[in-house]
Amino acid sequence: YEAGPILAAASYDRIFPNQGVMENIPTDSPRAWLMGASYDFKVLKISMAVGQQFDGIIQGGSALSRAGIDGGVTNTQGDILLYPNAKIDAWMIGVTVPLGRGEFASSFQQARPQGALATEASSQFQNISSVGYSYMFTKRTSAYAYYSYSQDYMFVANGSVSTLGVGLVHRF
Repeated sequence: YEAGPILAAASYDRIFPNQGVMENIPTDSPRAWLMGASYDFKVLKISMAVGQQFDGIIQGGSALSRAGIDGGVTNTQGDILLYPNAKIDAWMIGVTVPLGRGEFASSFQQARPQGALATEASSQFQNISSVGYSYMFTKRTSAYAYYSYSQDYMFVANGSVSTLGVGLVHRF
C-alpha cells in the first residue's frame, strides 16, 4: 500500500515439505509473516518492521545446520530448516535522511529465538546494525555502498559477520 508519505507492506509464506523426497521429514509446515511500514517526513524517513517464523526457519536452514542445529532432520541443505516448535520473533527500525545528491540510511534489527530453537541457540538475540549511502548521478543511475555488522550471528554466541557492499544501479 502506498499513499503520499505512507508505504506499508505485508507478506505470508508457508512451505509444505514433500514427504516423498526424504525420510524422517517433520510434518509441520514452516511459515513466516512480516509487516512493515515507513513514513516520509521529507527531512527524514522512518521505517519499521515486525515478523515471526514458526516450525522452522525460511532462509536460514543451511547456516543453522552448520552451527549444529539440525532439528532432527538429517538433510538440511538449502534455505529452509524444518524444525517443529521453533519460533523466531524479529523486528527492525530504520531511518533514511536526504544528504547531498543522495540518501544516508541506517537500521537496527533484532531476532529472538523462541520455543524449541531457544533451547538450542547459544545466544538469546541476533543483532544487526547497518549503515549505507546511495548517490544519484542522474535520474536513472545511482551508486550505493553499505556496511552491516551482525552480533551473535544465527544465535551463536560471539559469532559475528561483517558485510560490505558497493554497487551501481541503472534503470532502463
